[in-house]
Amino acid sequence: MWKYSEGVGKVTNDKMSDVLAFVLMLLLGIIGYAIIQNFFNEVGESAQTAPQPTSESEPTPLSATQ
Repeated sequence: MWKYSEGVGKVTNDKMSDVLAFVLMLLLGIIGYAIIQNFFNEVGESAQTAPQPTSESEPTPLSATQ
């Protein structure tokens, strides 16, 4: 459980600390896992809305008018 908690801290960029994740899982059980999953979902949603970097070697799409 501790190793999983450390991973939670890394994946959420310390929005949820590893100690907090461990305590949630230990004391709340399945509810603690649900709270952690909510943090994972927030991280995933913010990653989807962030602009993705493009490399210069990647061809640019043509517009419909060209």
